[in-house]
Parts: sequence; C-alpha cells; structure tokens
Amino acid sequence: MIRFVTSRPSSRTVGQEPLRLRRLVPSFVLLLAIGGLAMQALQGERGWRGWEDLEQEKASLQFELQALKAGNDELHQQVDLLSDDALNLDFLDERARLVLGLVARDETIVFKTDPRLN
Repeated sequence: MIRFVTSRPSSRTVGQEPLRLRRLVPSFVLLLAIGGLAMQALQGERGWRGWEDLEQEKASLQFELQALKAGNDELHQQVDLLSDDALNLDFLDERARLVLGLVARDETIVFKTDPRLN
C-alpha cells in the first residue's frame, strides 16, 4: 500500500518510507511526452494520416501523368504524320483546313447559326 506524507500511518504502511509526489512528477512528465509524441505520430501532418494523404495525392498525380503521356503520344503520332520522311497529305490538308481556315475554290461554306440567338 502506498503511504503519502499527509496520510496517517496504518498497520500496512508502518516501516515504509512515505511516497513523495516530487518523485512522481518526472515520470508523469515523461508519460505525457510519450503520449503526445504517440498522438503526433498517428494524427500529425507527418504521421500516419499524413502518409495516407500523400498516398492519395500520389495516386491522383499518377493518373494525371498517364493521361498526359497518352496526349503526348498522340501529338508524337501527329508530328510523325507531318514529318518530311512520311508526309501524309490527307492529314496535312485536314490540319490546314482546321487551323488556318483554308477552303478549296470549288467548296461551299455553310455556317450553322443557333436559332436561339435570332
């Protein structure tokens, strides 16, 4: 049984030195520090929850990277179609019409207007 300085001696505590609260303070502070560090390791920005957030961000960035790589591959294919070695005249004609707005002399241009705008 623990006997504090302020308690009266009993038959169980006779002959034992009283427990001083000053001896408990360093242990209590150490216990609080360990508890705080454990909470920080679980809940903190650099802890377990932060690690999960980084994993989710990594997955979304990898998905975006795959989409950008697919777009880059498509652009490389278009560049290959317009290269001097294997010039595809149909693709060149299509791009000239789309980008530059070119039209052949025997073609008719039809403009579609939105009836809601009239």
